[in-house]
Amino acid sequence: MYIYLYENYSVIKLPWNSLSTWMLCALGVDFFYYWSHRANHEVNILWSQHQVHHSSEEYNLSTALRQGVVQRWATWVRFMQLGFVMSQSVVVVMFGFVV
Repeated sequence: MYIYLYENYSVIKLPWNSLSTWMLCALGVDFFYYWSHRANHEVNILWSQHQVHHSSEEYNLSTALRQGVVQRWATWVRFMQLGFVMSQSVVVVMFGFVV
């Protein structure tokens, strides 16, 4: 779906070998991740799948890495806006670094 959006509806196609593309992608991924995580805290139906991450009395690495089973299925939609500007390969690589 992302590739279809990028190939058919992209506003501008940024070159993958440009430093500004990678910097813009880092900002974009971080921006949408922040709003996705914030929505998980504020929207009740999203909180129901995210609360597993906050269910421990103590906060440690194992608690931080705990994610709900359906959380990835509920958050991918928020990253689709990047498809108007960024190619999938740049976003996937940057997603690994930022998130």
